Amino acid sequence: MTRVAVTSELESAERIGEFLTNVSMEPVYLPCIQIVHSPPETLDPMRVAAEEADWVVFTSRRAVEIMWPEVMPRGPKVAAVGAATAVAVAAAGGRVALTGSGGAAELCDRLRGRVAGQLVVFPHAAGAAPETAAMLRSGGAEVVAAPAYETMSVAPAEDPVDALILASPSAVAGWLMSRELAGVVIATMGQTTARAVRDSGVEPDVVPKVPGASAIVSALHRHLNQLSERSSQ
Repeated sequence: MTRVAVTSELESAERIGEFLTNVSMEPVYLPCIQIVHSPPETLDPMRVAAEEADWVVFTSRRAVEIMWPEVMPRGPKVAAVGAATAVAVAAAGGRVALTGSGGAAELCDRLRGRVAGQLVVFPHAAGAAPETAAMLRSGGAEVVAAPAYETMSVAPAEDPVDALILASPSAVAGWLMSRELAGVVIATMGQTTARAVRDSGVEPDVVPKVPGASAIVSALHRHLNQLSERSSQ
């Protein structure tokens, strides 16, 4: 059975692990990141602003769950990157008005024509590209943006694996603290993570067009099947 390293923090890793098990691959949980929530003095002003906001923009499920672990305000429309983020918004009672599948830049480009003169709240990961908020402001929006959390890189254990799923540049950095990228099949969740892999001198094998656990596992499964078919010819 193919052993696949899952490098996300435990909650997200378990979701990916379920998809891997469903296609007869063995998940090996090797966390390469640690999530640190921002303090209340950073989160609370965004929560207050959201009560009067026209839009809230989320680029990850994690930001939704940190900002509103119970119920988020129903007033603002929500723009979300990816189906998993949209599901998290709906679970928190939010009102999803726009879902993008191409990353933060694609979503904000679609929003620019809708937000002139409006208040947009953007809780994001620390270190997220400032261009995202700048794109919203270029559309005439008043933007309240701050980090909801920080992703810290950590070194994984050295369990043997055949393939590797990386969901963030921080996970790439964590993996490289104790291991090499050569010698395993590499699947990355999104172009930003793919760039981080390329910056280390390795080309990722699998970069699905659509973000999400199901998409990356399906793409990895197809790729491994193709490799198996070629080797048997």
